[in-house]
Amino acid sequence: MALVTLCVGIFVLLFWSCQEKLDVHPTQYVAADYPKQAGTRLAFPNSRAFFATLIKLDRMTEDQLSQWSKKFNFNSLEESKDSVTADSISLKRYPRSHQLVLNANGEVLLGDTIVWYTGAGMKYFIPELNETELQRIKDGGKSILAPAMVTFKTIERKHTSNKAAHMIFSGPPDARYQYEFLYLNQSGSARKYVDEIAQTWDNDYSVLFFRVKLEWYSNSYHQWTSNAGEMRFIQLNVNYNCFLVGGSPGSPGCSSCGYLTFQGTFNNSYTQNHDVVLTIGSDYLSNGTQQQWDVDISGSIYQYITTDNPYHEYNPSGYPLW
Repeated sequence: MALVTLCVGIFVLLFWSCQEKLDVHPTQYVAADYPKQAGTRLAFPNSRAFFATLIKLDRMTEDQLSQWSKKFNFNSLEESKDSVTADSISLKRYPRSHQLVLNANGEVLLGDTIVWYTGAGMKYFIPELNETELQRIKDGGKSILAPAMVTFKTIERKHTSNKAAHMIFSGPPDARYQYEFLYLNQSGSARKYVDEIAQTWDNDYSVLFFRVKLEWYSNSYHQWTSNAGEMRFIQLNVNYNCFLVGGSPGSPGCSSCGYLTFQGTFNNSYTQNHDVVLTIGSDYLSNGTQQQWDVDISGSIYQYITTDNPYHEYNPSGYPLW
């Protein structure tokens, strides 16, 4: 009986170490020289270091992100080619900071625990670097430790006396700007431009991000799939003024009442064959789970496939867009 009690206690401790509610804001946590690379994964000493790194990445410029990524020689989720079947959901739905630290399979190390993120938003914990147990779970086996969940939310318009946009989150990603067409006017080559904003919620870590996508239609699975491979030119001229009500006191720009402001501009051009994912704002809500985003985003989003007919270009604009 004593042995059984001890084992249960160990499992509870391991689970708490991965899903702990942090008693201080992650940016107040300082650890030397993390993350490190451990084989095909990045390794963090604990969840504080993990979330502190996500916040750090969310605050970086494009040049800083490029330099940070060059320190590691592993196949990150951001760099991986998207693959999805009729019964799976793309890992590319995660915000950019997650995509930079997770490997192509959605995995990361926290201490001696493998954490596996799935496209459906489940988060599994496999202690003692047990690769056999990880594969058993991926094959459909039940996890010994209860999985956590990463939620994906969107925004809806809330009518106010102010004519400007006022948005709050309440459901799946808001992808109101979409345009379907046939690439090179060829039957069976359906493509769709999608511009959206979305939010994820990971263990009290809230991220608001902007995504410019090109999807392709799978005639085999009869569904739209992210990350079509054609080269695109994308031009952004977007201004945002967003507020996170419920942000942690003491975090950058946040007052004692937990009101965090994010203002800025995306005035960039890209020529690439994968989605553009940009962080608008993020914070770890260590003072509670009551939060909402107020969103005001204006401007224009232009994109077209460089090898396609020019009249398939897409250029939604609005003041506000969201």
